[in-house]
Amino acid sequence: MADQFENQLPQKSDAKWVRALDASGNPILISKEDLASVVGGLIGISLVLKTKGGINIPSRDSTDPMNEITENGIYTIIPANDTYGTLIVFQSFGGAGGIVQFYAHPFGNGIYRFRIKTSNNKNEWSEWKNF
Repeated sequence: MADQFENQLPQKSDAKWVRALDASGNPILISKEDLASVVGGLIGISLVLKTKGGINIPSRDSTDPMNEITENGIYTIIPANDTYGTLIVFQSFGGAGGIVQFYAHPFGNGIYRFRIKTSNNKNEWSEWKNF
């Protein structure tokens, strides 16, 4: 009877809770956040990059304002009097740890750079490398 009822439930694209079975076969409810964590662990996803907003800079070559951006995420870089660019930041927590920044401003001559900051280099940013 329960199977018939579940088959009659409306299909949705979002849910607060998901019905599942635990390791012993007992029915449980698991939140979508906890389920995402379990599934992410099974397929090796441990980093989620979210859009963080805009960072104003004087020009597309002025990267000093990016020095303090260390939180995982995707940032819109907004130069004065120019088109927008993108900064992607992620952290590595193994070994000496580290923060990686990728900066892309594809218009004009194009800027495609990355740099790192780790405890191995006194927690200072490396020079930008072009790629």
